[in-house]
Amino acid sequence: MREIKFRAWDKEKKRFVKWDNSCSSLFWDYVYNWELMQFTGLKDKNGKEIYEGDIVKAIWIDDSIDIGAVFWNESLCQFQIDNSITDNYVMPNDEWDSYEIIGNIYENPELLKEDNEKEIH
Repeated sequence: MREIKFRAWDKEKKRFVKWDNSCSSLFWDYVYNWELMQFTGLKDKNGKEIYEGDIVKAIWIDDSIDIGAVFWNESLCQFQIDNSITDNYVMPNDEWDSYEIIGNIYENPELLKEDNEKEIH
């Protein structure tokens, strides 16, 4: 069974904050300023926990590159990678450990731009 946990992005202060799953109801009044991201239960090739909103990269055997943001696909009930450079959704299945976290959508949105594909390689 995977561990259920979250991290939070403080929209006002533009930083990640520690999220405690045992928060009181008073705390929920403050949550409207935060963006919660769920842990996928998976780790990247360096052992870092992968969360929604992380930007990940994989270089495959044929030197092709997948770069995209991790998101929850409600209709398929699974985490996927939105590859905004090629407009494809990547469904890595058991290959998540081939990916490396290179940033997140809040602090590094520029990593999802096509101009950066060559620089990231």
